[in-house]
Amino acid sequence: MYFAASGIYYDDVFIQSYETTNNGLMVFYLGKRSSSHVLLQSPGDTVNNGQMCFRKHNYHQTSNIAGSGCFTALEGGSIYFYDPDRIFGANLSFYLADAASFMVVGNIKTGYTFKVYGFGNGNKIGFNTHIPIYNDPIYSYDEKTGVLTLTNRD
Repeated sequence: MYFAASGIYYDDVFIQSYETTNNGLMVFYLGKRSSSHVLLQSPGDTVNNGQMCFRKHNYHQTSNIAGSGCFTALEGGSIYFYDPDRIFGANLSFYLADAASFMVVGNIKTGYTFKVYGFGNGNKIGFNTHIPIYNDPIYSYDEKTGVLTLTNRD
């Protein structure tokens, strides 16, 4: 499925269903980067066993996420996870395809592992919650596993 809009106006994409399942390719494209959002709203799960691409578009988590597929942000696209407790799927992966793509994680607690590929080419991963990191935190990124580790130097 391919969803496209100009990006000149406030071009939000709302998909509402009991459950959203992707076993192939879903592309959300904006011709021009804007503050528009992609919302896959359902009382059930969003199951991604394929590829979901957000090109110049902002994906915002509104439901549980499950599956073994990949979420990709590119050309200024972004992935916002408001509640990591609602992500079920150790085999899900996230790809930041270029320097303009980014990911934001909220309500972070301890012990979450996200497989994030492509990190380190100028893109960003943000947290919209307080993370107590003091005294020059240590970080490491394993390109093969896609795991970024943040460690406190206590």
